[in-house]
Amino acid sequence: MLASGEKIPQRAITSFHRDAEGHWFARLTCGHNQHTRHDPPWINRPWVEHSLGRIAMIGQPLACRKCAAGAGCDPEPHGASRDSFSDRGDVS
Repeated sequence: MLASGEKIPQRAITSFHRDAEGHWFARLTCGHNQHTRHDPPWINRPWVEHSLGRIAMIGQPLACRKCAAGAGCDPEPHGASRDSFSDRGDVS
């Protein structure tokens, strides 16, 4: 839990994957996964819907609440290939 005024650590995106429901998530340098849904009007991330948008976000920071909470690493996404950026859903 963060203390009042404490900032959430920023971690770079290393790859993208889809979960069992087809939602995109980012793998971060810290070993955590974070969903990167585009769900307007609450979450506006249109870049996640297209392969070029996801490619452009590799290396960009996301706030990692799991790091802030001291959580251990998430499991590595199964069967993931970091070289594929297809819009069909087999992206990592």
